[in-house]
Amino acid sequence: MKSLAAFAAAASLGIAADEAEANYYEPYIGENTTQNTYPEEYRLITLAGIIVLDGPIKCGLGTWINDADFGDCIWKGLIGGAIDFAGLEIATYNEYPFIGAAGKLVHDFGVSIADNSAANLPMLDRFQTDFGPFLFSAEHLTTDPTFNMYFQIGPAVGILINVFQGNRFEFLETVSNLTPVFSFYEASITDSFSNYLGRTIGNVISYGRGENIQGYEGYNSVRSHEFNHSLIYGDFRFINDLLPSYPMQQLHISFGSDLGSIVLTLPTALCELCTDDCYEVYMSNPLEFFAYTMENDDS
Repeated sequence: MKSLAAFAAAASLGIAADEAEANYYEPYIGENTTQNTYPEEYRLITLAGIIVLDGPIKCGLGTWINDADFGDCIWKGLIGGAIDFAGLEIATYNEYPFIGAAGKLVHDFGVSIADNSAANLPMLDRFQTDFGPFLFSAEHLTTDPTFNMYFQIGPAVGILINVFQGNRFEFLETVSNLTPVFSFYEASITDSFSNYLGRTIGNVISYGRGENIQGYEGYNSVRSHEFNHSLIYGDFRFINDLLPSYPMQQLHISFGSDLGSIVLTLPTALCELCTDDCYEVYMSNPLEFFAYTMENDDS
């Protein structure tokens, strides 16, 4: 268990390093901020990806590890996937007050349905949502309701990095999005990892306010992009149900979201250890494809 905890801690630091690459490859000057890299119809690919993740992938793993019935799981997972995507669509307009929060809760409801089905639980037996390093879990809702709280390492690392860098905590945006939000003065910032307009570590967002550029409004689309990253972080909670129960039941630590993020960001991290020309690898990362296709660049 000590080795597992050590791995998770190291992995979370890996997330911090990799997520810092957000927008690294894109030159942004003045008001030439975010233009969606993909056509609007590419959202259909993201929809298909969410449906496949919440349906066949989760149910396949649930059948293998949790003895779930694939046929019974798959239709529930598809319903969960549709609700998941609907929440993502709502949340992408998070420049409006509390729209991000509403979208996040809808998204988490859909994710919970899919995760419950894959865990061989009744589809409404558990609802999970997170806020920073804390994962809140209402469990056994169909029998004997209980409430538990679990700790997530990645967001804790994200908060510490933002505090260390002196970034400003955005209280109203945090409440409006139900996830920690920080900002920095410039339009972009350079640290030991890269130069970036926005960054998400776990579910902790930071973006550039651009107060050094007159009329700068690029933060709206950057916030939308980064909020997408914070939401997809929750789609990997199902990994907790595939791991030994000890970390969650005894230590109250959730590793699922961190481990899922690490697996998908590892190719980019490995590429950057070898070369500076990792644009194609970066853009082919499913997490970036999702964040760009779902980002709102109309504001």
